[in-house]
Amino acid sequence: MQSRFEAAAAEPNFFEYITDFLLIRMPPAPVRTGLILGAGAVSGVVALEAAALYQKGLFQDVIITGGIKPCEAEYASALLPVLEAAGVPRPEAYETEADYMARIMDDRGVPARAMRVDAASMNTYANIVNAMPLGLDRTPSVMAVTLAYHQRRAIGTIRAQRPFKEDCSDRLAITTHGVYPLGITRENWMDHDLARDIILAERVKLQEYQKKGDCVPVNLGHEIPRLRYMPASRDDPRTGIDIYRIPPKPECS
Repeated sequence: MQSRFEAAAAEPNFFEYITDFLLIRMPPAPVRTGLILGAGAVSGVVALEAAALYQKGLFQDVIITGGIKPCEAEYASALLPVLEAAGVPRPEAYETEADYMARIMDDRGVPARAMRVDAASMNTYANIVNAMPLGLDRTPSVMAVTLAYHQRRAIGTIRAQRPFKEDCSDRLAITTHGVYPLGITRENWMDHDLARDIILAERVKLQEYQKKGDCVPVNLGHEIPRLRYMPASRDDPRTGIDIYRIPPKPECS
């Protein structure tokens, strides 16, 4: 019987398709809210990048969510020593993803007053649902900071809670920042056994979550143009981003 890798490798341009479909590259537009999603044993890497994004002015307030304990997460025994050797702070045994990430971000200058924490959610759907009363239900713009392969699921799960409105009454703009831990990149993920297995499995999981209604299909042709018309996105001097290079105005102007 063929393995998942062997079957995938037999399909023409399969890895290019997966790269473009899952490892998306959204514009780094300045937004109101950073949504920091727990990532199990590698949550510390996500927190370090989120803190750097905050210091660059890419978001003003922060929602940190995740109830899994990184020390007990899948692959923790193998990954945590490697991450610690690379300078990533080690989680305490009692810490959830959210508590751990909040500690790292606080240590790196993100003020406590800017952070709201959900330490109870155990999956992406719960991350987003629990983040809603913390400000996700009313923010005009959000950047989901998450593992790179998880970006499409994050957008789709947010959109399941805050869908496009026909009358354009909800103009939420969403972008993402994809985190690549442990030397994995958009170019080399297919050469690493663990990364390859996780990313190929995500393609199947997305279909399952969409059937359940936890997330909806993502149309980047609708999402990206909304970033161009955010008041905070006009060639922000903190970032040097010329957001007017982004494609044309969406149907809800």
